[in-house]
Amino acid sequence: MPRRKSKRIQHWRLRQYVVKKSLFLFFISFWCLSIYSQTSTDSRYYQAEIDYQTTKWSEALKGFKLLFSDTALAPNSAVAYRISVCHERLGSIHEALIYAEKACALDTSESEYLLHYAKLLEMKYDYAKSWDIRLKLIAQEPRFISRYEEALQNALNRNAYQQGLQITQMWNAQFGQNLNVTQKTAQLFLALNDTNAAKLEYERLLNKHQGRPDIIQAYNAFLEQISPKTKNKTLCPQAFAELNTGNSDYAYSIIKSCAQENPENLSLLERQFLIAWINNDLPEMESCIENFYAYFPFLETHARYAEAVKIFWIANRTDNNIPEFTLKESPSMHWQYIHAQILYAINQTDLAQKQLQSIINSNPNNTEIPRFYINKLLNEIPAK
Repeated sequence: MPRRKSKRIQHWRLRQYVVKKSLFLFFISFWCLSIYSQTSTDSRYYQAEIDYQTTKWSEALKGFKLLFSDTALAPNSAVAYRISVCHERLGSIHEALIYAEKACALDTSESEYLLHYAKLLEMKYDYAKSWDIRLKLIAQEPRFISRYEEALQNALNRNAYQQGLQITQMWNAQFGQNLNVTQKTAQLFLALNDTNAAKLEYERLLNKHQGRPDIIQAYNAFLEQISPKTKNKTLCPQAFAELNTGNSDYAYSIIKSCAQENPENLSLLERQFLIAWINNDLPEMESCIENFYAYFPFLETHARYAEAVKIFWIANRTDNNIPEFTLKESPSMHWQYIHAQILYAINQTDLAQKQLQSIINSNPNNTEIPRFYINKLLNEIPAK
């Protein structure tokens, strides 16, 4: 029986088989490696998240940092945020700020990241930088009242009262005018020395809700706030006793001490400014003016008159010509002597003399007027 001829090996088929098998083994290996890598990443994130939720900040920080620094993984905003929170809880605000900024850069719309970043900036007193974030948060969630409260506090921390008014206007536009916002807006206007605008805020609310007792009570409290405080007034009579002996330096030290003990007493501050004028003490006059703005921002006429007096005092000592003084009267009876002396300095001697006589006639007991200096100025005015 003839022997069967053996089959000849086809090398092209063998090569094809080897290539296919190699590719199959490669893809299987890559798939297994991907699954292992993904499983490993998930496991690391899961463990770090458990540490984070159980407030194990050091362990969570270590785990999340390993994930964030893994070059095989894309940067993750949630991981950056958690690293920032861990740093904050561990007291490292500088590092917390770095990762908070990274989280916001990776996801610009997540309000939780923005809130955290703004809070950290404000912890470092960087209110100006957090201001734009506060505005963005309001734009994202305009129905969240806390967004307006936090932005308003930001403005107040910077004494940015105009920006504070911007927030209250947005607040009113979104929710309508109410007592809470009206009170905040009125205080902002007072800080800007605009008493009329502050009163108008209350009056608009009263017109809107006529007869509401809580609004009426709040408005009355506001009116009491902007009225000069004269209760428990300390007259400090020893200051004028010294002043009327010509001892104006000692009189000033007494009145200044009284005014410091009672900074909200308008009468004392008026007298302090008067004696500072008599002493030709420019720094003390400026100090009094600062206190007018600080304690009595609603009394614009006092601060403006005092500023005008100061400017005249400087000009009268530096200019060759007689300076102008356009204010017709003083807002305080304690400053009538100042006004008379200015009238005398600008050659209006008749008016100055009448002013001095008026002071004497309206204060027959001479207890609270600088009688010594009034008589001195009257003697300087030539008799007709």
